[in-house]
Amino acid sequence: MEKIKMILGLLPFTLLSFGQTNFENLSYGEYQENWALIEKGGLLGFVDLDRKEIVTPQYTKISPFGDFQEKWALVEKAGLLGFINQEGKEVVKPNYTKISVFGEFQDQWALVEKGGLLGFIDASGNEIVKPQFEKIESFGDFEQNWALVQKEGCLGFINLQGFEIVKPQYDAIEQFGDFQEKWALVKTNNAVGFIDHEGKEIVKPQYEKIELFGDYQEKWALVKTGNLIGFIDNEGKEIVKPQYDAIEQFGDFQEKWALVKIGNLVGFIDNAGKEIVKPQYNKIDSFGEYLENIALVERDGLLGFIDQTAAEIVQPKYKKITAFGDYKENWALVENNDLLGFIDQKGKEIVIPKYKKIAAFGDYRENWALIEINGLLGFIDLDGKEIVKPKYKKIDAFGEFQENWALVEVNGLLGFIDENGKEVVKPKYEKVVNNENLEGILKGKTEVIKENQN
Repeated sequence: MEKIKMILGLLPFTLLSFGQTNFENLSYGEYQENWALIEKGGLLGFVDLDRKEIVTPQYTKISPFGDFQEKWALVEKAGLLGFINQEGKEVVKPNYTKISVFGEFQDQWALVEKGGLLGFIDASGNEIVKPQFEKIESFGDFEQNWALVQKEGCLGFINLQGFEIVKPQYDAIEQFGDFQEKWALVKTNNAVGFIDHEGKEIVKPQYEKIELFGDYQEKWALVKTGNLIGFIDNEGKEIVKPQYDAIEQFGDFQEKWALVKIGNLVGFIDNAGKEIVKPQYNKIDSFGEYLENIALVERDGLLGFIDQTAAEIVQPKYKKITAFGDYKENWALVENNDLLGFIDQKGKEIVIPKYKKIAAFGDYRENWALIEINGLLGFIDLDGKEIVKPKYKKIDAFGEFQENWALVEVNGLLGFIDENGKEVVKPKYEKVVNNENLEGILKGKTEVIKENQN
């Protein structure tokens, strides 16, 4: 009986001793001045100087106050992180897998992770940005008060208030200013466009490629879609619809024009984006190669001219056009259906192409050019007028027999024309020779050897 009483008497002591053992060697001040860390069942909490539980043991880890936030301590519960304050109150419920130091991204914010997704809490413990992003870049990397975010593989931006300024919808976003001062190139589904520094979509992603502004025109950028190219301006307006296979530099042909190409045909647009010359020519030469304000054009192998007002001065109908001045100062030799003629600088057909050959002016007579039709010869003058109708098989040089005469042949018979183109000796002689000692029948020191008797 006495033994039983002793055991029973020891029971309260043992219990008391056990309780005292939990609070032996308490170290105050390591976390908070009047607090001591305690452990119960493998869980941590805090008691005050009166050994009263300030924080019930429930955490697997407690970091020192101030490591993350001045008056907060990081706590871990069931593998999740949160914060308690200096009153022992849970200011951030443990539900995050990771929490970064405050101020790494934003002055009063800390990056948090939950379920593999990122967000932010502020210095009051409020969830400013719900964990929803796979990735969050630093503020200011792209725009001063914005941070790049990624959600479901798509990119966008949040601002310093945690609002989505640009909804995550893009596959890629370039730096602001790379193309235009306050614009950033965006890409989605292999199409590119632009957003501005307010997050507005200035150019909807619709182009395969956008070149730098100013490469062609100061405020224009070349755009490409479906292998066709055009232009947008610095307000995002489509100035030239993508419809061309190629566009040359402005000024290569005309100061304010650019050569454009569709298939094998070329034309011109001006610096306002207007199609000045519809692509219809196989080739256009530079202005000034023939005349200052004229360019040679080719269509289906035939040549003509356009001027700097885009007017077709000479319709493409000639197989060949020589340089102006080769034959006569303001004329160019033209060929059509293997026949030759002349046009002037205004494109007027001065001599209709009807001659097989036209010799240089002056070869026979100073202001005349020898012409040939169907093997018959004649002359035109500097006005394009037929001075001598083509009817002669042969015309010799003036002066060989008589100073201002030329020997001519028709049907094998010989005669003479004078310097005015007049037939002074009708072709009726088989042969004519020069004889300085004989007064010829025409007082031209010319002897008629034999007249055709037929």
